[in-house]
Amino acid sequence: MNKSHKEPIRISRKEKRNILKWQIISIIGLNVAYVFVISEAFAYYGYFDNEFSLTKTITSTFLIIVLLFVGYFVDKPFFNISWNIIFLYLLCSEVVYYQYNQNTQMYQVISTAVILILIAFFSKINVSFKGAFIKENTEKPLGIISFLMFFPFFILYFRDINLENLLLIDIYDTRAKFTDVDTRWTGYLKAPLARIILPILVIWKLEKKQFIMVAIYSLMIIYIFLTGAIKSILLGLIALFIFYKGSYVKKTLLFLKGVSAITLFGTLIYYISGNVFLLDTFVRRVFFVPPYLGNLYYDLFHNNLTYLSHTPLGLGIVDGEFNDISITRYVGELTEVSTNPNVGIITEGIFSFGIYGGLFAALLISLFIWFLGFINIDNRYFGIVFIYIYYLNTSLLSILLVTHGLIFFLIFAVFFLRRRNKIEENYT
Repeated sequence: MNKSHKEPIRISRKEKRNILKWQIISIIGLNVAYVFVISEAFAYYGYFDNEFSLTKTITSTFLIIVLLFVGYFVDKPFFNISWNIIFLYLLCSEVVYYQYNQNTQMYQVISTAVILILIAFFSKINVSFKGAFIKENTEKPLGIISFLMFFPFFILYFRDINLENLLLIDIYDTRAKFTDVDTRWTGYLKAPLARIILPILVIWKLEKKQFIMVAIYSLMIIYIFLTGAIKSILLGLIALFIFYKGSYVKKTLLFLKGVSAITLFGTLIYYISGNVFLLDTFVRRVFFVPPYLGNLYYDLFHNNLTYLSHTPLGLGIVDGEFNDISITRYVGELTEVSTNPNVGIITEGIFSFGIYGGLFAALLISLFIWFLGFINIDNRYFGIVFIYIYYLNTSLLSILLVTHGLIFFLIFAVFFLRRRNKIEENYT
């Protein structure tokens, strides 16, 4: 816990070329998976088309090339990994969906491109936070606090646990059940405990090789996942271990190679056996459902913008029709596409204020990345950052800030998660 993993000040040209190579392979993989499997195997949904458009193809290719050129000059490690993940996860998914589907709009694509441009710009600002750390002897008190916070979950819900949720079975039944039995207080405790405090304790115990405590804290996170079947909690634990070791360059390549393997190997499996598990679970739902929902929300609200009437952040200034129902449930009941089709803050900005809202959301996201770079967050904790990047595309802003604990995370990061030793320039 006392030493940060070594990290160079700048990424070398050789490393950037390697990242660029795998980024291109990942883009090809997304296109192959969409064109040859997803548009075919999931055509019955009615919103995964495969229509060729020369204009869209030229536009999409030009945009990808320009942004890859921009990204090549992002050479600070934390900004580089954030740029590359957002590029593939948020931008390329939008571009692929836009390219092959009719009646798609560019607001999502433009707003996401602005995020990448702003991150590249912010990466050139050479300032850093010099505030004091909270001393590391807070590990034991924080562990005690975590057990006290965990206690209500164990007492209230152990009878309602469904272990089949670990196999992603009965997920939606469990969510419906816990909507009725969950309490306000456990709702407030869940995010800071399962998404921040326990993951940090897992890392601290890994550093000390105290593997029994690693297992205990991990099981506590898994148990909290079972009290509501929120898959992002389980994903957060997996991401924590995946991104724990190695430099930011190694983490970036791990992500890109992972996406490339899943898309290309998943396509091969489909043609051999007809099995779509990999592409359905990790590609269609993660990469291509959000762009579809973004276009769906745009179609519903572009002539009837909400002006934040759907959220507490609107302060009730504008009257709306969402006093008794959340906008996600309203859209779910209206379209029957899902009971609660969640969307990210770019989409929320667009259905709130049009393109101006999308651009403002892009600024907020880029400032989030800049802030973590500004405080020099330790690379051991990138798994937590990764899951919050994931939330950017699946959560409304008010829910992200409070329910998912983003405010708590940013405060915690300042005092606990910053790098504690000087960056070593000669590390490779």
